[in-house]
Amino acid sequence: MNLSELETEKGKKDVSQTQSAIAGAVAGVVSRFIIAPLDVIKIRLQLQSRAHTSGAVRTLITLVQHEGVRALWKGNIPASVLYPFYGSVQFSTYRRLTHAMQDLPTPPGKNTINFVAGGLAGAAATTATYPLDLLRTRLAAAYHQAPSINGSPRPLTAALLALHAEHRQQPLRPYFRGLPAALAGIVPYMGLFFLIYEGLRGPLNTLLSPHRANWASVLGAPDALAGTIASVASKTAVFPFDTVRKRMQVQGQGAASGPNVFPVHTGGVVKTLREVVARDGVRGLYRGLGIGLAKAAPVGAITVWAYERCLYVLRKIEEVAGD
Repeated sequence: MNLSELETEKGKKDVSQTQSAIAGAVAGVVSRFIIAPLDVIKIRLQLQSRAHTSGAVRTLITLVQHEGVRALWKGNIPASVLYPFYGSVQFSTYRRLTHAMQDLPTPPGKNTINFVAGGLAGAAATTATYPLDLLRTRLAAAYHQAPSINGSPRPLTAALLALHAEHRQQPLRPYFRGLPAALAGIVPYMGLFFLIYEGLRGPLNTLLSPHRANWASVLGAPDALAGTIASVASKTAVFPFDTVRKRMQVQGQGAASGPNVFPVHTGGVVKTLREVVARDGVRGLYRGLGIGLAKAAPVGAITVWAYERCLYVLRKIEEVAGD
């Protein structure tokens, strides 16, 4: 283990649960606002069938022409709550699990710790915030509705009313529709993300910041680059599960999104997966991957960069308060 890796391991031990939760929340807020438009376009692409498909650019142009620029931030209200909460739960759980496994009488290897802790942290954060994610997806998917004309509800109100109606028929289940697909994707995704990210941080710090005081280290370039690579690699590996999750989340949305807009799926994860392949081929599982990676690259970089920089500030504040 080289000097950079030793410093990284020491830094993990020095981080408190409160610091990790605060830094995770800040990272979620920053990344969310920047990548929201790409997320809306990705969701629209994932929900298209072969008969109604269009590319990312055409989807963007159509969205802006028919629904206005503000539509690029559809679902931002629940997402503004989702991402800080998600980041807080994810990073604090990751640190807690990492410490717990490192303190075992016979601790597993570093790569195993990073993969298991990352996967379980992603599962915990996803489950805790899933109703908000489902609501965000429905709002991003909803086609234009004139707000509050002749008493018709606004999109957020309409989405909440639709969920409530489903809840009355099947209590709680509608809020977690697609959760198995989400967990099937998020566990390997976050496991791979933290495995790759933690594995690259040390070498990239050594490569880009040999004196530990130049611009690359100060601006967090190694963290951002490691986060970018980790995010792109892991997103590509699990993207089909994300597509299945989005398809399942909008089932039951009904007329709010217009007639015959989304393919209908009535089964679980495996059945939905088969139906997508039967209708659109294997490529259907990867529809939106390009824009997904265009989103994954900056969100991975921004999230870990904001997280590490926020931790740095919190440590400095603690040092000053301690003096």
